[in-house]
Amino acid sequence: MPAPAIVEPPAVDIVARAQADDEKSELTATSLAVIGSLLPMATTAVGLTLDGDLGTRVTGSGLALSLVGPSLGHWYTGEFLTKGMIARAGGALLVLAGADAALSARSGVGMFEDDGAAGAMLLGGAALYVGGAIYDIATAGKAAHKYNVEHYRVMPTRLSTDGKTGAFGLAVGGTF
Repeated sequence: MPAPAIVEPPAVDIVARAQADDEKSELTATSLAVIGSLLPMATTAVGLTLDGDLGTRVTGSGLALSLVGPSLGHWYTGEFLTKGMIARAGGALLVLAGADAALSARSGVGMFEDDGAAGAMLLGGAALYVGGAIYDIATAGKAAHKYNVEHYRVMPTRLSTDGKTGAFGLAVGGTF
């Protein structure tokens, strides 16, 4: 009885294939952050054109989406609470406080006697809000890169020096 033939698998870089299946794309992360920023703006704009309760709901939905939307690129990499989201939340609170101060100053009730402080709070809050969105867009690609570096794999693979014969060993792969 003849000995069974030994069939060697083709020389494949198992580490690279395993990593590619789990790798996060910097372009995808940045695209999600951009789309997550533009979609709430479009929703809010549409809501402002609608009348009545529907317009209020659509506008409110757009504004709520703008708080989390720019962070979608970071969510893609598993980072759910971002510095940009914290900045947007702080900016939103500052805008609300500024709006309250402006209304209080106009009605003569409250601690603000003029609209100067209210205007500063409104402007500062809006700047913080927009800055938080820009920050999340700008850092989404870095978040994907960081994810890839932190999730490299070490596993056995077939190594070949001459393209014909091979040996088994360990290889380390990563994205840098």
